[in-house]
Amino acid sequence: MTSNHKAYQEVQDLVKQIGGTMGWRPAGRGGIWQLDLAGRQLCVTIRSMQDPASILDRMYVKREGVVDPVGIYDYSDNLRDDAIWVLMTAPDWEPVVPR
Repeated sequence: MTSNHKAYQEVQDLVKQIGGTMGWRPAGRGGIWQLDLAGRQLCVTIRSMQDPASILDRMYVKREGVVDPVGIYDYSDNLRDDAIWVLMTAPDWEPVVPR
């Protein structure tokens, strides 16, 4: 897993600030963002820039004039004030199972 991927840099920084990790795993035509935080893991699959908005996209402020954002281009480069809560309340977090 690589962590030098610049996409979602603000999210990566936020996750790191609160003691977690976030890394990119290339897979096929896209990849998977893997977030590990407080004994839980969230995997977000990204296939293309045309994918529907992911939980990571929804952490950013909607662009001016966008009522119903549907993809990455509907969001600005600025995190929402409540971005951490958007992330932590995502329904797809799973407990990390020790090996």
